[in-house]
Amino acid sequence: MQRHIGIIGDGPTDYLVFKKIVVALLPNIVAVIELRRLTLQDAVDQYWKDTKKNSDHLRKAVKGILHTALSDFRSEIVDDSLTCKDIILLTTDAEKRLACLNNEQHYWEYHGDYFGILNCLIDAVGDFYATQYQQGLSPEYLPMIIPIVTFPSIEPVLL
Repeated sequence: MQRHIGIIGDGPTDYLVFKKIVVALLPNIVAVIELRRLTLQDAVDQYWKDTKKNSDHLRKAVKGILHTALSDFRSEIVDDSLTCKDIILLTTDAEKRLACLNNEQHYWEYHGDYFGILNCLIDAVGDFYATQYQQGLSPEYLPMIIPIVTFPSIEPVLL
């Protein structure tokens, strides 16, 4: 049985990196679906601009993206056999970059709030599943959603 893995990323680099990871971990048993119409970048940017780091906007944006992603993901699967064995990777960069690659200590001291983004994603995923269950969808027919926040951004490493 082939597994379907959908990837939501912020740009071409995210798709490239996560697709390579998925294919390396699950060779010959996975079909990767790039959900390029969707991105968390605008919502994450807004989160960083908010001086109070209010997570409501980010959570609402993620829930909306997940609803669209589920529909897009389902439409890409030929035999419409979406199950809990399928996965959607919900990825975003922390959108903060190091001035140089040897500056990790300053990075962690200066920006201690990176886990706030991941916590927002996790909460939004929980809310998304709760909504799906309330609508009568069985957990066995919903994909596993795995939120991943790369930090610092993977861009400087790959460019």
